Amino acid sequence: MDRKRVILFLVLVFVVVGGGLFAHDKGDLMLHIEPQIGLVIPNTVIKYRGVDLADYFDTDPGRLGFEWALRGTVHYYFVDFFGVNAGMGFGGHILTYNLLKDGDSFVNTLVGTYFNIPFGFRFSFSAFAFGAGLTANLPLASSSSFSEKIGGGKSNDTDDDYFEFNPYMSWYVDIGFDLSGIKDRKGGFGMMFRLGGSLSDKIGDSDKNKSSIEYTSLGVFSVSIVFSPAIELANLPIGGK
Repeated sequence: MDRKRVILFLVLVFVVVGGGLFAHDKGDLMLHIEPQIGLVIPNTVIKYRGVDLADYFDTDPGRLGFEWALRGTVHYYFVDFFGVNAGMGFGGHILTYNLLKDGDSFVNTLVGTYFNIPFGFRFSFSAFAFGAGLTANLPLASSSSFSEKIGGGKSNDTDDDYFEFNPYMSWYVDIGFDLSGIKDRKGGFGMMFRLGGSLSDKIGDSDKNKSSIEYTSLGVFSVSIVFSPAIELANLPIGGK
């Protein structure tokens, strides 16, 4: 894409987002309450009783999960269109990994809850907003169970008492709208489309000396919706207006 087309594209974006392009005031301190729901795709590689399950099962019909979170974040705008944010909250996910071969099956289910500490940045152009950041995830509770059915026999359901999630860092990228960014407003509703994922490919594991399961790899990628009502707490410009 040549330079003229890039410039034209940016002009069109600015027209679409409307008047009051740089709508926040310098020094705005905003509180966002952020319930979040989404789908998770786990990246899971398992050894069961020392055998890599991918070497035995020939069909991988399902890697899916659900995530939730409730966080509060505070955004500070150094200038009228750019701010940084940090917060805290709680979240969790349920992950499932399903393998099949003929009549045999193996299903692993993982449940984790976390204390979350997100921090990042945001650009705000009237009602249009986008940003990115990192989140520290500190596990509060972990559970693992699996169900195996081999050789046409009865399904064997087992709780893995030796599994634990690890603390890990995750990344996120947001794009959406924030009505609190419209000029002269002191608050408003927002909604962001969020992509995210773990920076580590080993966010949890079982004690291989005690459990029959070992996680060679365990990471997550998520697609979520974040609801983000906001109110202005104060206006505290650094260095004055």
